[in-house]
Amino acid sequence: MHSIVRITGDAWEQHNFFILARLEGQQGVPLNQAGISTIEYDIWRIGAGLLPGSRETTRSTPINISSGLTLVVADTILDSLQNDRRWTPDNIGYNFEAVMPASTLELIPLGEYDTPRIYEIPFRITLTTGDIFGFAVEIESINLLFGK
Repeated sequence: MHSIVRITGDAWEQHNFFILARLEGQQGVPLNQAGISTIEYDIWRIGAGLLPGSRETTRSTPINISSGLTLVVADTILDSLQNDRRWTPDNIGYNFEAVMPASTLELIPLGEYDTPRIYEIPFRITLTTGDIFGFAVEIESINLLFGK
């Protein structure tokens, strides 16, 4: 049984951002490229922030932004744990590195500038054994005035 993991973070609207995680199998051993068949994800808008950076939110009926998206295993899964300055949870490191495209987070209209949007990105990992597990990332989209 895989543990349930939810990661939270912030990202600028309409900008690339990265997601780092450590994926481990049932025995607590880090997964590698050879052990993973597919990585799929969806993007959902699940609410709005009350104040930028506050993590206090008003939840609303989830709105599906995109479904059935995939990541290339060889571009996302690292065969050895990495520990650089971007990784702050512990000294062990990460083996999942996804660069999310700028289109992941919607452009927030100028009239809603003070209301950051909250997104959930659930990932579904299918192992070569056929086992499936997942994790979710909750992102607060931070508004920018650039280009508005």
